[in-house]
Amino acid sequence: HGPLEGFPVMPAGVHLDGSCDLQVWRRTFSGDAVDSSAIFELRTPADAQQLSLLEALLKQLPFADGSLKLGPTWQEMGKQETFVSDCSGGSTVVVWKGRALIVQDADGMPGDGKTISDLWLQFEQAMGQRDLRSF
Repeated sequence: HGPLEGFPVMPAGVHLDGSCDLQVWRRTFSGDAVDSSAIFELRTPADAQQLSLLEALLKQLPFADGSLKLGPTWQEMGKQETFVSDCSGGSTVVVWKGRALIVQDADGMPGDGKTISDLWLQFEQAMGQRDLRSF
């Protein structure tokens, strides 16, 4: 089982052979219900201008790590001893230049930090997916 299990990263008829330069998939869950759907795609040359605007943010995201957990770190949370976790939420998969990044929603548990989470939220805002939030 790979890290992209359950994500339909490559829908039928779309290949990362230059026809689609950026794909973003959203997977939400609540209890046993899971929904996966493409929310954003860019292709050159038609979308070259928009892609170039997003690339500065994409270059700063941790694709080398393969994943990002949104939210403040344990230290940024004040080193709490207990946490309240939200059992609903989701993940987002970004496929760019043949690499995938899985971004897990903030859930009340420690994440990878405010700085990288804020960068992700800037990327989301640039895609027009939701308003900029802060943690």
